Amino acid sequence: MNFKDMDWVGFAAVVGAMGTIILGIIVPLLNSRSSRKDKELERRFSNQDKELERRFAEEDERKREQNKKANQIIYDLYSYLWALFNNISADRVSIVQPHPCDNPQYISVSFEVVKHGISPQIDSFQHQKMSEWLELIEIWRNNEYKTYKDVAEMVLKKKLYPEAHRRGCVAVAFYRLIDNSGHWIGTLVVDYTSEPPPIHTKYWYDEIKRYGELIADILPEYTP
Repeated sequence: MNFKDMDWVGFAAVVGAMGTIILGIIVPLLNSRSSRKDKELERRFSNQDKELERRFAEEDERKREQNKKANQIIYDLYSYLWALFNNISADRVSIVQPHPCDNPQYISVSFEVVKHGISPQIDSFQHQKMSEWLELIEIWRNNEYKTYKDVAEMVLKKKLYPEAHRRGCVAVAFYRLIDNSGHWIGTLVVDYTSEPPPIHTKYWYDEIKRYGELIADILPEYTP
C-alpha cells in the first residue's frame, strides 16, 4: 500500500480513539493505585499520630504523678517540721543538706520553719563550702544526736561559736539524718534563741529522733 494513498485522517482518528481507550483503562488504574497509596499513607500517618498522642498522654500522666508525689513529700516534710517545732517549743527548726548528691561540696538549708519574729536562715545559709565547715560536718556525721545547752560550750569551736551568735542561738540540738545505707544525707537543726527547755532530756531526744527518722525516710535530694 502506498503511503501517499493512505487515509491519514482516518488513521489519526483510529489512533486517537485507541489512545482514548488506553487512557480510559490506564488512568483509572493509576488513580486507583494512587488512591490506595494515599489511603495507606493516611493510615500510617494516622497510626503514627495516635502513637504520638498516646506517648504524650503517658508522659503527661507520668509528670503529673511525679509532681503529685513531690508535692506530697514537701507537704509531709513541713508537717513533720511543724509538729516537731510545736512539740518541743523550738524557735527554729531547719534541715541542712549536703549537695550535689553524687559529689557533695556544699551545705545549704533546704527546709525550715521559724517562730514569728525569728530570723530565718534558709536564704542566708546557702552554698556554704563543706571545706570551710569541716568541724561542724564532723560533729554532724559522727554523732546521732548532739546538744549544746549553752552556746558558750562552743567557744573553742572557731566557726560554730560565731555562727551560733549570728543565728541568735542560746542553745542548739543536732540530729543526724541517714539513708537506708547509713550514709549521712543531712542534719536536723533545732535552735532556741531564748531560755531553752531541757533539750538534753530523753523526751526531747525521743521527739527529735522520731521526726528525724520520718524526715530521713522521705527527704529528697537537694538541687538548688
